Amino acid sequence: MKQHLRKPLLLILVLLTGAASSAQDIPLFSQKLTNSFIYNPAMAGHSMGSLTYSYRRNYSGVSGAPETHFLSLHTPLLKQRFGTGVNVFQEDVNFLRNTFASVAFAYHVQFNRFSILSFGVSGEYNTIRLNGATNTPAALDDPEYLRLANGDVNDIDFSFGANFQTRLIKVGVAANRLATAWIKDDSASVLSSYYSGYVQGMIPLREGKDLLEPYVAFRNSLNRPTRTTWVSTIRITTASHSALPHGAARW
Repeated sequence: MKQHLRKPLLLILVLLTGAASSAQDIPLFSQKLTNSFIYNPAMAGHSMGSLTYSYRRNYSGVSGAPETHFLSLHTPLLKQRFGTGVNVFQEDVNFLRNTFASVAFAYHVQFNRFSILSFGVSGEYNTIRLNGATNTPAALDDPEYLRLANGDVNDIDFSFGANFQTRLIKVGVAANRLATAWIKDDSASVLSSYYSGYVQGMIPLREGKDLLEPYVAFRNSLNRPTRTTWVSTIRITTASHSALPHGAARW
């Protein structure tokens, strides 16, 4: 009997170009390295699906500290020909609450046991509203504060993605928030649009007992005059999978 252990290698190289995005935008999730469905709807229902939940609270022991909830779920349908999934993100910062939800649908074309071509689309909804009251009386007359109080800061958008996988490599591309990129006026957009891609190797070692997975991801956002966005991001990481006898561990 064997159990599969994942042991991330110690070397992780991250190259960042540009400044941090605005506080209202959805952050870059660390799960991007292990859950491509977050950014690419074509991954909905790919393989066996996945369920991810994360919670983060900044400044431990501080009352009213920022809190973040994230839930991601996707599953295959009809003998893995189709897939569907959802992502839900909520962030509470001071008197603001940012809520994001997306629903994805994917179609998978399986050429043989190892080669799969996938296409996916997703729709998303984002809203920013008040979570409590501000401690700054002057803000009560601010037009942006009034928009938040009236629930006018929200947005609907859609995304497209594609993924191709063979036995040794996985390649994916995605265009997110296409309405923001092509249709909407800058003043009507809540979040920034971006394009992303990744290449992931799956190299068997020791007659298939181990698996080496080099991973390179790229993300590029359109820079808008009304906000500062990520210009480009490149992430390079490597992980390995080992099949070991029951009760054994490798460090």
